[in-house]
Amino acid sequence: MIILIAVIIILILFLFFGYVAYQFITPKRLVRGWTPKDFGYEYENFSVKTVDGVDVKGWHIKGGEECIILLHGYGRSRWDDVYMKRLIAHLPQGGYSLIAFDFRAHGESGGKHTTLGYLELMDLEAVYKWVRKRYQKIYIIGFSMGANIALRAASRGIGDKIIADSPFVNINTTAKRAMKYFAGLPKFMYYFIKPFVMVFQRIKYYELNLMSYVREINVPVFIIAGRNDRLVAIDEIKEFFKSIKISNPRASLWITEGEHVRSLLLNEELYFKKILEFLMV
Repeated sequence: MIILIAVIIILILFLFFGYVAYQFITPKRLVRGWTPKDFGYEYENFSVKTVDGVDVKGWHIKGGEECIILLHGYGRSRWDDVYMKRLIAHLPQGGYSLIAFDFRAHGESGGKHTTLGYLELMDLEAVYKWVRKRYQKIYIIGFSMGANIALRAASRGIGDKIIADSPFVNINTTAKRAMKYFAGLPKFMYYFIKPFVMVFQRIKYYELNLMSYVREINVPVFIIAGRNDRLVAIDEIKEFFKSIKISNPRASLWITEGEHVRSLLLNEELYFKKILEFLMV
């Protein structure tokens, strides 16, 4: 009887960890009704296909000769209300063209599962190729997972300038904190859930660690970090910045009192002043 109960408990835990892992790689899609037209901008829908066959969909707002690509974070989309909506409403006023798209398994793009930034780099590469045919100067602004992707893309020569708001630096330590941040679970659960994620996806998550790319990022970089970020440790961002600054004197760091990807909410006017000054230099 005791053995039977133990087997049942183990089976329940096995199913629970597998379920949580599956939920993490299958976030609920965020799609809302507003479009750039609600802010008075004419736009076009576009769709590109990645090298692994995923359809990536987004908006193109035609403005000036310089184009900004916006990259949302995990579980969000171009319809995010915290940062994407505000940037879409504001940046074209500065004379920029704008691209906002959904990563795979987010918004209206194809793909069943997110890979937390690993294969999403292919999504950005496909969009960047489409944008490069239309613009010579291309800047990238990324948030959280999107910021991590933007910095890794920069190591491949993608983007003339990079703004990275709340980029996760170390996937393992960030994933531990994500247990509580996204699911309200204890951090130690990560050690039980990670094997299931690896089985489901079989990808090289160590390639998401930004410290591996510091010597290869040579374009101007502006990193934004919140001192009260409960997902991405400020000390990890400081260490990353210290390392990248050695080989890239054009890297800069702005630390606010904000929470994760919420520095914009503290002082919207100052936030836009900072990023526009960086882009115009």
